Amino acid sequence: MKLSKTKDTVKAINKSNKVIHKRTPQHLPIKKNDIYVSRKSSYISLIKRAKKLLLEKEITFIVLHGLGAAIKTTVNLALELKKQFSDKIDWEITTSTVKLFDDIEPENKEDDISTETRNNSAITIKIFKTNS
Repeated sequence: MKLSKTKDTVKAINKSNKVIHKRTPQHLPIKKNDIYVSRKSSYISLIKRAKKLLLEKEITFIVLHGLGAAIKTTVNLALELKKQFSDKIDWEITTSTVKLFDDIEPENKEDDISTETRNNSAITIKIFKTNS
């Protein structure tokens, strides 16, 4: 399978010469305390951003979001924050399955574009400040 990146989707060509456009996952509007982790995110930048948010007085919690291959990075980020802030933070972890949609372009341009769904694992880690 050959992959190429377009503006909003990843384009893959499978063995049957059908072009697959992987749509970006849908999510709620991003708030100041949301951090979306991807495979391409800089780990150091994620740590700096999370620490900066946790040190702000008006923010009581941050939420880390990871999907698929980014779950490992998301968990490592939460563990690193726990190591640095020790008893000052606690967390709430939620896992889920997210439906993702792919648009399939047929070989024959006269045929209609079809849509396929697939499932992907997701994790949400809410890190909140404790009173200690």
